[in-house]
Amino acid sequence: MPSRRLLLRVTTSGALALGVVALGGCRIQLEQDAQIPFITRTLMPDESALLTAYRQVSELAALAARTNSPDAAVIAARHTRQRAVLEQLLRDGGVPDDVMTRALGVAASTSGTAATPGATGVAVGSTAASTSAGTTSAGPMRPDDLATAELALVAPERVRALADVGPARGILAAITVHGAATGIRLGGTASWPADPTTPVLDQGTATSVLTALAGLGYVIDLAAARTAGDSRSTLVALAARVRDRERRLKAVSPAGLAVSPYGFRSPAAVTDATTGHAAVQTALADLIDATLNPVAGLPVGSPALPPLLRAAVESLVDATAYGQSMPTFPGMTP
Repeated sequence: MPSRRLLLRVTTSGALALGVVALGGCRIQLEQDAQIPFITRTLMPDESALLTAYRQVSELAALAARTNSPDAAVIAARHTRQRAVLEQLLRDGGVPDDVMTRALGVAASTSGTAATPGATGVAVGSTAASTSAGTTSAGPMRPDDLATAELALVAPERVRALADVGPARGILAAITVHGAATGIRLGGTASWPADPTTPVLDQGTATSVLTALAGLGYVIDLAAARTAGDSRSTLVALAARVRDRERRLKAVSPAGLAVSPYGFRSPAAVTDATTGHAAVQTALADLIDATLNPVAGLPVGSPALPPLLRAAVESLVDATAYGQSMPTFPGMTP
């Protein structure tokens, strides 16, 4: 199973190892206040998709800040961090402040900071969010309203749009998986499309993900053998979900692909319930990485994206239910 975790680093030079801000050739880029006729600004790669995500996480941060839930503050903080990373990416890509402001749908304040817009693009109870960052202009939201807004990130049309994204797909997929898992943890239910009826995963991706799933199943069985009572029942139920996920992904893998049932290792020695719990947590985290790692390299429009996203979301829900903290950028940060 993979053990290395991909780390997202946003530096002052904007050197993010996603290729998002790489611009080829000798193209002209204007200063934000330049007024030279007949010269237009060169768009950064995936600029529209990044601006859309910038608006979405800003709106979700505002909604979470208004939600009557014990987890609302930490959810709002994660979305605020996502917004900050996207804003840095956009700035490093040469996107002017006024373009980012227009993406939010509001006028910039005199300090140059844009307020968070109102509508999320989905029905959220009977009240639209109309808050600015850190302020509240409406009553509290219910957790299921926030869940609905979070799960809108995996609406079919948004998943199709994500498949068409280029170098920014990795970071946008991480935000999408975070939102869907958060919505499910809040009590919402995702509406997943039917799985493809033909193989869509390439051999390398299928082997990596299925090996991680089989390895997780082995670690769960090992932990369950050293655990008693309700905790063992929880592990048995987790094992059943993992093996169902494994069957679904095998169905969209190349025909005849087989993962050896031998040679798996636990990430830590499992001698009792406590060490078993820790080993399962680590194996779950490694599975999320293994599932999301191939996403950035998929061809544009790949039908492999939806089943990988679903598997990553379901694994993240399991991981957080089992005690792992929700990562801000699943597959990219701890």
